[in-house]
Amino acid sequence: MHGRIASVDVLRGLTMAAMVVVNNPGSWAHMAPGLRHAPWGAVPTPADFVFPFFLVLVGVSTPLALRRRIAQGQPTSALLARATRRALTLAAIGILLNLFPGFDLATVRLPGVLQRIALVSLACAAAFLWLRPRSILGLIALLLVGYTLILRLVPVPGLGVPTLTPAAHLPAWLDDRVFGAHTWRGPGDPEGLLSSLGAVATGLIGVLAGTVLAGRWTPRQQAGRLLGGGAATLAAGAASTLMVPLAKDVWTASYALVTGGAALLALGGLQLWLGARGDPSPGPVLRASELFGRQALLAYVLAHLLSDVTISVLRWPGGSLHALVYRGLLASWLPDVAASLVFSLLMLAAVWGLVAWAERRGWRLRT
Repeated sequence: MHGRIASVDVLRGLTMAAMVVVNNPGSWAHMAPGLRHAPWGAVPTPADFVFPFFLVLVGVSTPLALRRRIAQGQPTSALLARATRRALTLAAIGILLNLFPGFDLATVRLPGVLQRIALVSLACAAAFLWLRPRSILGLIALLLVGYTLILRLVPVPGLGVPTLTPAAHLPAWLDDRVFGAHTWRGPGDPEGLLSSLGAVATGLIGVLAGTVLAGRWTPRQQAGRLLGGGAATLAAGAASTLMVPLAKDVWTASYALVTGGAALLALGGLQLWLGARGDPSPGPVLRASELFGRQALLAYVLAHLLSDVTISVLRWPGGSLHALVYRGLLASWLPDVAASLVFSLLMLAAVWGLVAWAERRGWRLRT
């Protein structure tokens, strides 16, 4: 493993695989129930855990990566400069993906998944370099309590009262004013500005988990701490639903805590299984996940490009490659929901094949 932690790679790989499946149905109208995002305020579906899991893992990776450089004597200023360059590179890749294939500068979406990951990764690096774990815990509380008070007490301009509904809320108002036409569907953007406060808190939950994995405890002790922290975080999230609804679009405190707690439980379970056994990847599914975990950025970029190419590039009058595979080869003999799911799995297999091919040649997309 060359110093890597199997449980982190495996969970990151499983999360990336789930992201590919959720984002690439054969038909958005015929998605399996677990792959649809939950309505505002409802219990999260499996799809709602994918992005928070990834942000927790961004935080987890921060102490694991920086501790080696700190041990080598690299100064804090150099480490922070490197984290800033990495964040800017990730954001640039995200905007380029949003531009492809039309390259329409007038309406290109400026926020996005990689852009949010960039912001969270930079915040996690700064927090780890400047704060002790107890202070990071306090920062998480400050972010979530402060964000909740903003949502509950600050009036939405134009409405004159604090409003938190799917149709009207302060994050959407701010995104529309700042980004204008450069958002996704609207109102606002699910990866917008104000909601990033909750997303940063999610990443910082991962930083605390990463300090556990970077410590000198045994894998079983690490797993126990992660499982205990996950249970406590999940309980706090359930209690916070009394103040704010579970809402992915605005990344409320309840959503950050419930999904973050679930991520800690999953990581703790994998650490107990893989770390305590000393077996980095038992079985083909976990070996495949581990590969995705090592090549997560490449997998995300390839999945995004493959989707755009099959939908928007490889087109002809009356159809596209996406439609040909889904309607012509799958929906013609499978029920609609099954056909849509099979299409997602075919996309996952294609992306995994491309990543495995790149891995064999030693290619890696680095930032």
